[in-house]
Amino acid sequence: MSGTPDGNGPSQQHAPQAAAVPGGPADPAAPGTEETTAPAASGADEMPPVPDHIREAARQAPDHWFGLVDPTWSGEGTPPEWAMVGQWRSDLDGEIVEWRDNEEYRPSPKALGWPDPTDPVDAAVQLAATGYGPAEAVTQALATAEVAVFRAPGGGLLCAVAPDDETPIVPVFSSPEHLHAAGRLSFTPIQATDLLDQLPEGHLIYLNASGPVSMTVEPDVLREAVSAAADADGENSWLGDLSGILPTAQEPPAPGGGPTEIPTHDLL
Repeated sequence: MSGTPDGNGPSQQHAPQAAAVPGGPADPAAPGTEETTAPAASGADEMPPVPDHIREAARQAPDHWFGLVDPTWSGEGTPPEWAMVGQWRSDLDGEIVEWRDNEEYRPSPKALGWPDPTDPVDAAVQLAATGYGPAEAVTQALATAEVAVFRAPGGGLLCAVAPDDETPIVPVFSSPEHLHAAGRLSFTPIQATDLLDQLPEGHLIYLNASGPVSMTVEPDVLREAVSAAADADGENSWLGDLSGILPTAQEPPAPGGGPTEIPTHDLL
């Protein structure tokens, strides 16, 4: 699977959540100096507004770095480098005096200004495309979702070509919002199993071409997710396997004798 941001989508960044993540003294070898062991901050780095709790943390820990974490990251422990927007530095007096951008930062959907997801499939696509969620979550959500496809003349699925100008795809939409944004064309709702049955050979599924980010899905990967979802439904069924609790039928009488009794289970 691959994600393709829409070139016409919003690019304005939302202010990430500030969290005090001490980065250690400015120079562990010589605490109290103005030198830093980290790369020098670029003069073009513009310092974002400093929250009160970061200022308070700086007063408690002079000559330290304090990180700004993207609010979408929700893991435990120290945030990974790619979830850090940047860092503030406190001076010897505990005042914030410097900001340094993080070149390894991956903006989340919220930081990129993307609209809120319209449905679970859209949410999984947005998170996977930005690196904040696994790609497997996309096919897991798609496996049990009802989506929509455009109809071609004759009733088949409408096909197109991906932005690479080579890959044959079938546009698929996970919500009415994405469907109608793509144009008022003839469409039909469809489940993943039927979509796979009707998908032309050699074509990929192209999710939400009208959204802020789209994603291609390989049919074989979706088939695996559909199979896994079906297995899970069978295991979670309240009926389960009845062979172990229902009484067994009596066998027909043996020739020349009475009925043969077969042990049965008592039903509660």
